[in-house]
Amino acid sequence: MRKTKLLYSLALAPLLLGGYSDTEIGQNVDPLTVTTLPKCADGQFLVYRNGAVTCETVTGSGTSLPDCKTPGQLLTYTNSGELSSYSCTDKGNLQLSATDQMTITNLQTQITLIGTTLTAVGTGTRVAARTYRGLTTPTNGAIGGIKAAANACVAAFGTGAAMCDVYSMYISVAAGKVPLNADIAGAWVYQAEWTNPFGTASVDVTAGLGDNCAGYTSGLAAGGLAGTRFSLMAPTGDTVRVPKFYSNTTCDTQLPIACCQ
Repeated sequence: MRKTKLLYSLALAPLLLGGYSDTEIGQNVDPLTVTTLPKCADGQFLVYRNGAVTCETVTGSGTSLPDCKTPGQLLTYTNSGELSSYSCTDKGNLQLSATDQMTITNLQTQITLIGTTLTAVGTGTRVAARTYRGLTTPTNGAIGGIKAAANACVAAFGTGAAMCDVYSMYISVAAGKVPLNADIAGAWVYQAEWTNPFGTASVDVTAGLGDNCAGYTSGLAAGGLAGTRFSLMAPTGDTVRVPKFYSNTTCDTQLPIACCQ
């Protein structure tokens, strides 16, 4: 305790002790002068008692704490039912119960699962868009199915190539992967819009096959089926080439397959 702070406290001691009325305080307060302070032993504290400053050992019914002076020991509190105690414990010697260990393991598992879920939500499960590679030789809509169309693209451009869909073509044009210095009159691309271009009743139309020649298995000009044709040409009255998608191209039309990879 600093002596300066102690002197302030001692000077106010009569006020704190009470015993005077408001009118008597000014008449009975005398300054307390302390010229020396006693030197207290370990466990003792300075106290003001009976007009003097003395050293006393603090006693009472408070909790007794062990003195963990040994290097490497920690003051540890344990509670078992209604009984509790403080003790000095060597670092690394305290063991968790099997229940506590299982609780921690379960929490770690839950945190891992939450992190995996958040990662999946953040990245999504979208398939990366393919990039336009080029055109195959012309064919009508009876290509033999989606897999056969992919095989034709693999033969022309290598493993991983397949028929482009309208979105891959749009992204390819936007990314500059399709040259804009020449027209592309038309090429088969995949799309399912559930439309009926020719108003002909067909169960295939309601199955999403009306815009892709029944999964590119039909080469007929009738039956309500059509294919989607991509072209790269300037609109009427303009010179800038833009992607166009025609969903009413009859399936007997000869067009190359637009391949993406």
